Amino acid sequence: MSCFKNITVGEMCVWRNEIIRFDPDSSPLVWTHYRTIYEGRIEGYDFSHLSFYIRYSEFGDLNRCFCGERNIWLNYIDLPSPDSRDYNRLFALKDDTVRIEKEGVTYIEPAYRYGGECDFNFNEKKYKLFKEIIGGDAYALDRLEKCRAKHHTLINFSLMQALGNMQKVKGKAPFDRPDVFIHKLNQYFEGSSDAVVCSAGRNREFLEIYLHGFRNIYDYCEKIYFIDSKEFVDEIIRQGALPIAGCRDVIRYMDLADEFWRRKRIKIEEIYRKRS
Repeated sequence: MSCFKNITVGEMCVWRNEIIRFDPDSSPLVWTHYRTIYEGRIEGYDFSHLSFYIRYSEFGDLNRCFCGERNIWLNYIDLPSPDSRDYNRLFALKDDTVRIEKEGVTYIEPAYRYGGECDFNFNEKKYKLFKEIIGGDAYALDRLEKCRAKHHTLINFSLMQALGNMQKVKGKAPFDRPDVFIHKLNQYFEGSSDAVVCSAGRNREFLEIYLHGFRNIYDYCEKIYFIDSKEFVDEIIRQGALPIAGCRDVIRYMDLADEFWRRKRIKIEEIYRKRS
């Protein structure tokens, strides 16, 4: 019987017979988990054929490739970064994405693609910031250590559409907060703000097409985060409008993270049991 285990994911992983450094939320190991929980939930993406997605200009000896049939340039390459110090990411591309094999290299058009993302950011940088705000509160510091330990675990990873740069929208908010991101995304769905699509550049139209595939913020949170409680999504949105300035704010935020992980885990465990 297959059961969910909330393992911690490291950086180094074997891919195509090579040991490669990965961003843990988008590594081959994590994609095994993503396939289990997202296949059938997210349709139209190739979960069985994962790709790197690196611009050709990163490789000094490779040029882009032209597709005459579609009259488009294929500017991205399915190879890991040439710099071994970089953190690589694997993506699930849309089923109809144009790929061309040329001289042993796979070229890819600009494409809708899902990649991994940490939900709540308790990495070393954010940990130090939270610790400074908390000060000497022993209870809060103990809670912070527990949250820090979950940063690179499966329960804290979800997929996010990479075309349109929503990761930047989430990441540029103080502390890289998912509640702030969901608050902004809800404003977009309600038509009161377009902040969530403002970093998309020339891909804004394509990001908006993607977002219009969801009925509302509740549909998005159910499909992407496995959160199906309207009341809890409303609470996430409410807290996304609040600042984190003092110890009590950090405790409130960690309470939100724990409840988010608890609810998400229940749904993921159900999926693992059904697929066993």
